[in-house]
Amino acid sequence: MTFITNDVSDLSGDFNWIKPTQPKAKIYTPAFQIETTAVGSQYVPPVQGAQVLNVTNAILTLVNSNAGPVITNHVILSAKNKVTNDPTLSTNKLTFSLTVSSGLFSGKVADPQNGLPYQFKGVLFQKQNAGFGYFLNPTQSAPVYFGP
Repeated sequence: MTFITNDVSDLSGDFNWIKPTQPKAKIYTPAFQIETTAVGSQYVPPVQGAQVLNVTNAILTLVNSNAGPVITNHVILSAKNKVTNDPTLSTNKLTFSLTVSSGLFSGKVADPQNGLPYQFKGVLFQKQNAGFGYFLNPTQSAPVYFGP
């Protein structure tokens, strides 16, 4: 990893994740090896009354990599950093919890096709004016995006 401050990140570099087969694991028992680029940045809690991201109307997208549906909710980030569905554009159930002090977020969103909930977690990247994370199901993990 290289620690360097620029407009996009504060650290980046090649990342290799190797997981052996784990037959007793609750989620994803097979082995895998992932080679990717990792990016990170410092999170600075906003002053009281300021938003964590520079956005009001945003989207929350869960990309199902097993050829399942892409779930996209149009959401509103309030001045008090509360995230809710935009009632005119998204009607499937959403809960979204944002911890302003750490930049962590989590929640559940219902699959609009079958109503089943997907739990997600992530972290805000202020330099990218967005949040990135993941959700899990029994056979995969997949990315989550929150932002403009």
